[in-house]
Amino acid sequence: AFTLPSRRFGKHWALVFDTFDPDVAAGSRIVDAGSELVIASRSLTLLRRRD
Repeated sequence: AFTLPSRRFGKHWALVFDTFDPDVAAGSRIVDAGSELVIASRSLTLLRRRD
């Protein structure tokens, strides 16, 4: 699991893409700062800061 940065770096983070599930649309998943995100092994997840 990966813990997102604190609110100091952004209140929310939006999914840009995930190689484990490429059919998920960009921006369809929003995660709060400080949340724990489970990322599949051998995959890449890219998030963009959203304030």
